[in-house]
Amino acid sequence: MEKVVLTITGMRCERCVEAISTAVHALPGVSFVNVCLEASDVIVRLNPHLCTMDTIRATIERQGYQVQ
Repeated sequence: MEKVVLTITGMRCERCVEAISTAVHALPGVSFVNVCLEASDVIVRLNPHLCTMDTIRATIERQGYQVQ
């Protein structure tokens, strides 16, 4: 398992947190997601053989947020 921390812009409320968390957690190979509104980041534990950073980034951006 690999741990990744990404900075996200555009989150404003708990609905934003839930949307990102649900979308990322549904990806194959993702075992843990923690989205923090106050820190504007997401921590993801993933199997890099099943899920890539590009996939996570694209998933978050499809939800309407920017990944730094």
